[in-house]
Amino acid sequence: MVEAEQDASASRARRGGADGPKVYEVWQGNEIFCCNGRLMFGPNWKNLVVSVFLVLVPSVFFCVFVLPSLSSTYSVAFLIVGVCLCAFSLFCLLRTATMDPGIVPRRPRPQDSHGKIKHSKTVTVNGHAVVLRWNHTANLYQPPRAHHCAINDNCIEKFDHHCPWVGTTIGRRNYKWFLLFVWSTLALCVYVLVCSALSLKVAHDDLEEEDKSTSFDRILARQPTAFVLIVFCFLMMWFLGGLTLFHCFLVSTNQTTYENIRRSRKEANPYDRGFWRNWGEVMCTLAPPSKVSFRERALPALESRSKKDPRSVEPSAVRDLEAGVGN
Repeated sequence: MVEAEQDASASRARRGGADGPKVYEVWQGNEIFCCNGRLMFGPNWKNLVVSVFLVLVPSVFFCVFVLPSLSSTYSVAFLIVGVCLCAFSLFCLLRTATMDPGIVPRRPRPQDSHGKIKHSKTVTVNGHAVVLRWNHTANLYQPPRAHHCAINDNCIEKFDHHCPWVGTTIGRRNYKWFLLFVWSTLALCVYVLVCSALSLKVAHDDLEEEDKSTSFDRILARQPTAFVLIVFCFLMMWFLGGLTLFHCFLVSTNQTTYENIRRSRKEANPYDRGFWRNWGEVMCTLAPPSKVSFRERALPALESRSKKDPRSVEPSAVRDLEAGVGN
């Protein structure tokens, strides 16, 4: 009987702990999972709800109270474009917020490492010396361009920033979706502002045809929603426009927000490949697969070694990261 139990235990271990908890169920970072580990939200998920509200509610008012007059006066294409812009903006927002931003899996703490691990080491990337710092949470030297996000409590590849509006960290895997969200939302604001102004003109023309006064208060009485949307979108355009210009500069020079803040202007950028290659690297490259299989069973060997850290990977994979492979 004892031998049979031992054989069964060994079989479960070989299957990677088929009867144990899944990785996302014993996750030690600050992320929040749902849909059986398929979706991962940052710790500031309530901010994401606010962002969805700020995009969705004005868009609904725009489609219900402003676009019908334009569709009947000009073309139904006004309504189609408005709905598509809103849907694409929300899709990019949710895509950014619910995917792995590029988490570097943790390693078990090296045995007898107290006082023996150097705080940093230097590697060469594209002919430039780059300092890698030891991450005491992930127990590895942070790969080039990686940084530990204190809010998510994970080391993130090509860390850009922690975005409070999205509610999670922006890194290597979700940066393109973040850019598409910013750009599509800016385009939506411009579209709403222009169409709302056009609807005021339609209201003005209707008053003229009715031989009524075309004073501003009468126009406003016809289209109060349009005026509110113009003010709202005008204010949002300043913020989104500045964010768009800043990130276009970062992409053009192959920098992250974190690098731009921390790096001295006199320091050479080892990652700059030229304008077109920099843009191609961000916009024309598929996001690499996640290095963490959240829905797989946590490794039994790792559970027995330390229940605090289920995110173990092969040392060779981490060595590739530390050496800058794939950057």
